Amino acid sequence: MAYNIQIHHGFGSINKALLSELVQSGFGRHLSTEYLQVAKPSYIILAASNQSYLGAAVIEEFIPKLLFQDSGKFDSIDYLDKFVVRKELHGNGVGKELWQMIDDYSPHLFFRVKADNQKAVNFYLSKKCDVYSAEGKWNVFGKNIPAEHKAACINYALQKPETLVSTQIC
Repeated sequence: MAYNIQIHHGFGSINKALLSELVQSGFGRHLSTEYLQVAKPSYIILAASNQSYLGAAVIEEFIPKLLFQDSGKFDSIDYLDKFVVRKELHGNGVGKELWQMIDDYSPHLFFRVKADNQKAVNFYLSKKCDVYSAEGKWNVFGKNIPAEHKAACINYALQKPETLVSTQIC
C-alpha cells in the first residue's frame, strides 16, 4: 500500500473530518466535539493515502525547552495525545513507521492508555518505556523522562479529560 507521511503543526492544515473518521476506525469511538477546538498539538504526524488518513499521532508539548543535563542540549517533554491506525491496517507497518517518527521528533515522551486495553498496554510495554504507572482506569507510560519530572508527567496524563466518546455528539 502506498502512502506518505506528513508533519503538520496544529489542526489548521489537516482535514478534520478525515481525522475524525480515522479515530472512529481505529478506536471504534468518536472524538468528542470539543477535542478539535481545545487540543493544542505542537505537531501531528499523518500517514495519508489518496483521500484518507491511515494513521496519526497527535503530540503536544508539555514542558518546553528544558536543559537536559545528560545531553547538554535544550529539548522538551512531549505528551502523545492520540496514536491511532485504521483497524484494518493493524499489523501492516503503518504504526511502526509512525512510532519511529515519534522517536525521532520526541525523544522525551509520555502518554496514557486505558488499563482495560491490554493489547495497547502490551504494545507500549514492549517499547522499553522507563515510566510505567497503573492508576485506576489509566496506565501512564513514558520514555526518557528526567526523574524530577516523572510525577508531573503522570499527574498531567491522569488529569486530562477523556476525548473519545461512544456515540457521535455532533
